[in-house]
Amino acid sequence: MNIKEELDIAEDLRLSGDYTAAKVKYEAILVEDNEQLPEYAHSLRGLAEIYRMLENETESKAFYSKAIHKYQELNHSIGLGYTYLGIGQLNRHQNNTAEAKENIQESIKCFNESSDSYGLADAHIELGHILINEFNLSSARNEFQTAEQLYIKLDDIWGTACAKLGLGKTELKNKQYEDAKAHLYAAQDLFIINKDKLG
Repeated sequence: MNIKEELDIAEDLRLSGDYTAAKVKYEAILVEDNEQLPEYAHSLRGLAEIYRMLENETESKAFYSKAIHKYQELNHSIGLGYTYLGIGQLNRHQNNTAEAKENIQESIKCFNESSDSYGLADAHIELGHILINEFNLSSARNEFQTAEQLYIKLDDIWGTACAKLGLGKTELKNKQYEDAKAHLYAAQDLFIINKDKLG
């Protein structure tokens, strides 16, 4: 089995919630012979994601930091974008708003450089949530609308629903209840369509 296949298995295990088995796979990739391969950096980020899900912020931040350095060394802007996005999400959940905003803005820059529309859309959603918490509702609305347009172009129903949900939350905070209702019902309909589409 090659390193790419090993990484795919680790990712599948992580996404299915089998963190113990995923950690074993990721750690097996983190050997000196692999240090100059993107899979090495991906494994560092995978471990950071696991620790974030397990709410071990210290370990998560340590692995995110290592992943950032490795992606910078490899000049891998997509991986760097997803790493900044992950650490931004962690910082947002810890109410480290200034750091979270900085991280997300870095991720947006990376995704723009690499033309990764999915990552870019996800980052705009995350920035929208940060801006809602700051009561910067006009900017939050712009972020969610940008994400919505990207998801529509990607034909991503789930992402479009998440953007609509963000727009609904923004309008609720803005006390624009009719607009909020329209966005929230649209999000609900899209989530149902997505569920039906997936079976």
